[in-house]
Amino acid sequence: MNQLKLAVTIIFLFPITASAVTCYDYKNQYVQVQAAPFLNDGAAARSLSNGQGVILYNPNISKYWSPIMRDFVFTHECAHHALGHGVLKPVNEAEADCWAIKTMSNLGMTRQQLHYLQNEFAASGSGLPSWTHAPAGVRAQRFALCY
Repeated sequence: MNQLKLAVTIIFLFPITASAVTCYDYKNQYVQVQAAPFLNDGAAARSLSNGQGVILYNPNISKYWSPIMRDFVFTHECAHHALGHGVLKPVNEAEADCWAIKTMSNLGMTRQQLHYLQNEFAASGSGLPSWTHAPAGVRAQRFALCY
């Protein structure tokens, strides 16, 4: 994982909760996790007014995800903080995806879980194409390159 400290702890095969995720940013500062039912997305990495990182998630969306999908989304958002996206360098969704997959692999994600995640992610339409996101199917295919 290069010089980055392992910045997330994930409990696989169980629904993720705020207490199940420990995320640290590039300054080794704790990143909060907060429910945000107003969010127009499943989850997002943001900074609070005091500069502390926060992962917001919409429980009305995330409740439909499998545990492995929740693990990936939260690890992906943690990656933005750990890699300094938006602060040290531009936001890079592909880099955050790869960091998340590598982290999950290092924590014990199996190839079977990876394939399940790829299928669910591609079918969900997550990460609708935008100027920052490739189409979900393309992103899901790239997961295997990072594993």
